[in-house]
Amino acid sequence: MWEDFPAKGRLMRELSPSEAKRRRTLFKDSTSIDVTGGMKSKVAAMLDLAQEFPGLTIRIFSGLEKDALPKALAGEIGTVIRADQMK
Repeated sequence: MWEDFPAKGRLMRELSPSEAKRRRTLFKDSTSIDVTGGMKSKVAAMLDLAQEFPGLTIRIFSGLEKDALPKALAGEIGTVIRADQMK
């Protein structure tokens, strides 16, 4: 996910539910017809899953890049979504 979408110059490396609340203006609804609900709904669903299953690590990435899946699995691309750390 990009901190400066649509410019795509600064990648957001990690996101937690508390961080998402602070940065909620970054997440927008889709501007066109999107049967999947757009990025805003995807991120919200993944943040809920991360909180429900704290050990779960979720990575959001674009599948348009060559070899995207192996790169994502290796941790080379994408944004990691994790639960807030307990203090």
